[in-house]
Amino acid sequence: MTRFVFWLLVGVSILLVYIIKFSSLSMLHTSEIDFLSWFPYGFELGETLFNLSIGYLVSCIFYYVIVYIPNEKKRIMAKKISQKRIDKIWSLMDITINYYLTEKKLSREDMDCVIEESFSTMKVINRKDKMDHFFHRYDEEINDTMYFHTGEFTELSFLKANRGFMKTFINELFSIPAVTYIEYELVILLEELNNSNLFRCIEGLEYDSRARTEGFGQHMFEFYKIYKSLSKYTTVHYCSYTENPPKKYWAIKEFWKKTFIGYEFKEESGE
Repeated sequence: MTRFVFWLLVGVSILLVYIIKFSSLSMLHTSEIDFLSWFPYGFELGETLFNLSIGYLVSCIFYYVIVYIPNEKKRIMAKKISQKRIDKIWSLMDITINYYLTEKKLSREDMDCVIEESFSTMKVINRKDKMDHFFHRYDEEINDTMYFHTGEFTELSFLKANRGFMKTFINELFSIPAVTYIEYELVILLEELNNSNLFRCIEGLEYDSRARTEGFGQHMFEFYKIYKSLSKYTTVHYCSYTENPPKKYWAIKEFWKKTFIGYEFKEESGE
């Protein structure tokens, strides 16, 4: 809305300058001779509008040079600084969502109402059984598809680890000065994630492993909506469920090391 008003006033100012000083009707609008003017004091009004329009256009030019250009440079710098952290946060969300969509035999293309209805049936976080989930993702660094397995993790331990990583990256992002130049909508999304009901649910289970989780499915759907909104800010490829895993793959811990710490992979075998 603010941007619309700004450009509307710029257009009106340019139009008034043209009409008052350069159009074929300018003499009628601004004539000092009363009977040539369209109305009494037309000349005075024309001069006033002309001066106001010129003043507004000059102030816009100064704003562009003194404020907009420096701030735009800072926004570009802030985006470069924050992009890796945002990509890491989204990667963790993507793995989590991919797992639960696969478990429910859903896909990202399904309508939100279908996903919400299916997620709402989830009442319990599995705390004992291994997830046994294979997924793959295209890696631009090596120009190849990489395969991963969740290893020894249960749903609860997996969610706890992901939550810990995400909160760390969000808090790091909020602690740097450049955060003031990050898009407002993105900051709101990260804050919603940092204080999401899913994170609170997992945090509660850290203090009391016997706590009830009836609202888990709804919390996961809220998490899914944040994930979808955040996807437009990331440059990372989606991960996908691997139906026929290869004999060799990477453990999820090694995926985390590569993605978040930069360690080299340690290959594991499915044999």
